Amino acid sequence: MLKRAKLRFAVAIFCKLISCPPSETLFAYRSGQASQAMRERLSSHLAECEFCGAELQLLDSCPPEVEERQACQIPPHLKILYEETIGAPRTDPGSA
Repeated sequence: MLKRAKLRFAVAIFCKLISCPPSETLFAYRSGQASQAMRERLSSHLAECEFCGAELQLLDSCPPEVEERQACQIPPHLKILYEETIGAPRTDPGSA
């Protein structure tokens, strides 16, 4: 029972706090675009914040952005499945 309570407490505090930098700032830090002063602040924060450290690890696991991405077509069988389960696209009632 005590172990479960400790785990619940640990999970409850593993979250982004108001003092945490936005994800965009962590991305700038990761990609080397942050200023030296910002890098120092973030390094200090990352030494204390497990959540931001985990977020930075997640960003590190993502491939760099590709300049151009091509949209792909939905395979016909998936389009049919979508239309059967969710329905055909709705039109805006105000536009009719």
